[in-house]
Amino acid sequence: MAHFKTKSENVEHFRILALSCDRPSRLLLGQQDPWMNMLKRIATVDVVLHVGDQIYPDNEDIAHADAIFGQLYDGLSADKQRSMMLRGRELWRSKYRSVFSREGKVEVLANCSNLMIWSDNDVANDFTTMRKADGSQMYHPNFLQCGMRTYREYQRKLWDPDCSLQLEEETKEWHQHIYGPVGIFMCDLRGNRISGSGQQEAENTLLSDEQWSHIESLFVNPEIKVIILCSETPFVGDEPSVCRQKVADNPSMDFLRDHWPYNEDELVRLLDLCFNWKAAGEAEAIQRDVLLIGGDIHCGVTSVIRDDDTGLQINQLTTSPVTNHVCKFFPPSEGVINQRYNFSHLPLGQKFRNYADIQISIDEDSVNVLGQLIPVSTDIFKDTTWQVEDSEEE
Repeated sequence: MAHFKTKSENVEHFRILALSCDRPSRLLLGQQDPWMNMLKRIATVDVVLHVGDQIYPDNEDIAHADAIFGQLYDGLSADKQRSMMLRGRELWRSKYRSVFSREGKVEVLANCSNLMIWSDNDVANDFTTMRKADGSQMYHPNFLQCGMRTYREYQRKLWDPDCSLQLEEETKEWHQHIYGPVGIFMCDLRGNRISGSGQQEAENTLLSDEQWSHIESLFVNPEIKVIILCSETPFVGDEPSVCRQKVADNPSMDFLRDHWPYNEDELVRLLDLCFNWKAAGEAEAIQRDVLLIGGDIHCGVTSVIRDDDTGLQINQLTTSPVTNHVCKFFPPSEGVINQRYNFSHLPLGQKFRNYADIQISIDEDSVNVLGQLIPVSTDIFKDTTWQVEDSEEE
């Protein structure tokens, strides 16, 4: 049974959980399930932010469907093409049914508001950048349409129940939510580089002008004191010059084109918005704060971004993975974006899955945003609930 609760118009306390990269098949027997850990906290949580890779459609059946679309779809009759589209959608739905119905997760989904934003694996791995050797896009457009539509069915409808399942030519999946003095923006890093018909538009900017306009609207809202910006990938990782060099040196790193550091001008534009807004509050004795949340990289990281012009800093939490395997953190521990901004990273390491717990307190004189990563050990001896002693016959 699902539950709901309403907040007071005068929000003084607000609690958020955030996560990404949910692939429960990677949980090994004896490892703790982060969803069961989250469930213990859910009674006091106002919203859960799912910042990408809610599913992984890379099983054999999806790969087979991709092959059929690529090799056969265009030559099929209209009836068989329609049947193939229906079949494709059903394959994606099966992924959602499997992952969304797991013990722990189903209770979290049923007892709290859930805001989700798509990433590549919610449709197909690197679907806005990946290309074949001949330069054509990797995935058939109709194959991508199946994943894009089922994203709307299972994710977007959680916050936009009246949304149409029909894909418009312009893809707009960003969304913002205002809870009294708290504003949350879920950035769409895919929509401006894919059309509703499934055609790659990889040379477009990361965010569209319209999405920028919506982001900027948060920063001119006089009622907002805390802004949470969410992205499927971290806002800061490598230095921008390093990120671009990796792509230039190695075609297999092309996926970094969809990351913020590769798109330096847009990253700086966003940081300017954040720090200028926070600094303007300081000048007017108005307490404000910004928190950046990212996912994707399979390693939890707490980062600090510093502004040499204002002396202010903004924190970033990279929460990943919740159930997928854990990777090492590849960027160096510190770096520079430009003459104004620099950053430092503190990774959790390779022994912990994680999710983020953010607690916000607001009153007339203060704004406090306490965000931390909750580590969940990958030790295979942590969970013993499955154990049953073998009985030996004498």
